[in-house]
Amino acid sequence: MIRHKGEVSTRLIIVLTIVGVLVVAAVPLGFYIYTPLTKLFKNPERFKLAWEETFEGGKFSESWTTWGNVKITKDAARSGDWGYHGFGSLTHYGSCGLTRQFEIKPPFRVEVDMKNGDEPFGMGGLDGRGCIYVWETGRRDHGLDIFQFGDEKVLRFCGKLYKKHKWVPDKWYRISVLCEKVGGKFRVTPTVNGKKLPPTAIPLRRWMKDWKNGNLAIVSSSGTCLIDNIRVYRVVEDD
Repeated sequence: MIRHKGEVSTRLIIVLTIVGVLVVAAVPLGFYIYTPLTKLFKNPERFKLAWEETFEGGKFSESWTTWGNVKITKDAARSGDWGYHGFGSLTHYGSCGLTRQFEIKPPFRVEVDMKNGDEPFGMGGLDGRGCIYVWETGRRDHGLDIFQFGDEKVLRFCGKLYKKHKWVPDKWYRISVLCEKVGGKFRVTPTVNGKKLPPTAIPLRRWMKDWKNGNLAIVSSSGTCLIDNIRVYRVVEDD
């Protein structure tokens, strides 16, 4: 059958109608599919920098209180020009470190660059070098090592030995510790040089439940510890 110009077959009209209906239906369907997918892949939390210390002023800022054999020196820098050098006593009880008030409540993340010397451990009865320590203001003895380079070259988080993860002297490590209060426990999730390790937890201590007056300290109980680029992040949940 010969069709004249301008004529459209009934079959073509039906096909175009079906296509139009499918397009119209696909728009809202796509929206409802897209919305839960974006929620599924949306990062449930993000980190906002609260404060940092790079020692680039060449001296300790007024925020810090120090003790023991500590100094700011160019030899201790991982990046920039200046870094922290601490040396804890090898022969008696005499740690060194720096501390400041810690206004941030869990959840938070602490990141520090650290490098340690190869001096012997244990001569002062202590087993920590390059420790990240949180404690209640005015009660330092009631604190907690959320991280330390332990004796026998083993990493320790929240008191737990990570025996499969050992450290070596004279090497820089980027230590990151996410701290949270979860189900009545204080949980830490460590990351070392970009590698995430299994979390560990302890029961919340009395002062941790309210966390009104906390302090953060970086400590070396014995031997050499170099520190640079301390950063503390608040964890901000997405809406």
